[in-house]
Amino acid sequence: MRRRYLRLGKAATAAVLAGALAVPLAPTAPAAAAPQCAQPGTATASPASWAGPALGLGTVAALSSGWSQRIAVISTGVDAQQAQLRGRVEAGVTLVPGTSGPANNDCAGLGTQVAGVIAGASAANGAFAGVAPGARIVPIRVTDGRSELSPALLAAGISAAVTAKVDVICLPLPVYTGSAELDAAVKAALAAGIPVVAAAGDASGQGSNPVPYPASYPGVIGVTAMGPTGDVVPRSGAGDYVTLGAPGAAVLTLQTGSGLVSVDGTGVAAGFVAGSVALVRSRRGGMSPSAMATQLTATATPTQAVPGDRLLAGMVNPYRALSETLGEPSPDAVPGYVPPSPDRADTARAAARKRALLIAGGTLLLAVLLAIVALAAPRGRHRSWRPTLARRPTEVVEPGEATPPVMLFQDQR
Repeated sequence: MRRRYLRLGKAATAAVLAGALAVPLAPTAPAAAAPQCAQPGTATASPASWAGPALGLGTVAALSSGWSQRIAVISTGVDAQQAQLRGRVEAGVTLVPGTSGPANNDCAGLGTQVAGVIAGASAANGAFAGVAPGARIVPIRVTDGRSELSPALLAAGISAAVTAKVDVICLPLPVYTGSAELDAAVKAALAAGIPVVAAAGDASGQGSNPVPYPASYPGVIGVTAMGPTGDVVPRSGAGDYVTLGAPGAAVLTLQTGSGLVSVDGTGVAAGFVAGSVALVRSRRGGMSPSAMATQLTATATPTQAVPGDRLLAGMVNPYRALSETLGEPSPDAVPGYVPPSPDRADTARAAARKRALLIAGGTLLLAVLLAIVALAAPRGRHRSWRPTLARRPTEVVEPGEATPPVMLFQDQR
């Protein structure tokens, strides 16, 4: 009996296999390729970042932290889950064609790196800290790191930042073709009182030096990258559109996912300048974009001479920008002085005093005129009010020769 069940089982198995082989196999769909995102950074930093001491961030913290400032980073998004950015990143918006949703994640890593130098919290070992850790980041994704960036996307990103009413706009990625749409978006941001900080690009060198946009537009703070020795990174964009320099070579910053990474480029340099703008705005209030540019350039640290026109003012100096005051259009009020409020009674008394002075002056003038008339009237009536000539003076005839003197009491006999 047992052998019978075994023979039946073998027959059934053979039938199933034959049926399966008889059916043509459908081609298997290829597995979707996982996006090639940036790898997390290292847990520790060695050596510590040179940018912090170069910018004097240890002394800046006592003056301002960028509190209440919202900075738009128009780039690849920002990782809100990065430990040293947690609680500092808003949802933002994604403008990459075919995508939607928030921009508080970052596959490529650039946006997180720039946000790190702007608002990264201080590390436990003190190896890294952002310029303005009290600021908040508004990520606006205009590229995923693989798609091409266009002037239209940058213009849309700037317009989205203006709509979000941010305090500072940071543009780490340039384009090398301008457009009327991009120009109009920059002008609208500046008109709204929002300083625009833009990278000068990293395409210079080997005879090539394309003009970056929007860094070359009037009113934009164009930023170039500098190294630890104070020299300009050779591949940074060069032109009269360069306003300031900032650390942009071997800079330690936050990496998407976790950890720290060393990066180069004018994009991260623009982040340092945007953070400095946030510091000044937080301490001094809403300065106009032109006044902000003047404040930063006038207080920049002079650097060694560089060929061409790669650098105009020097390296940004957050401490001097915060502590030094330039000439303002209107003077500050004296501390503790409260100007008197206008009073209706005082105003009425001042008006009455003015009227009294006018009446007194008019009365005095009239009295003088009447006195002149009173003196002149009798003479006028005597001549019947006709004009007359003055009398001819009497002529006195002198003798031709002098006569001898007459002696008084002389005997005339």
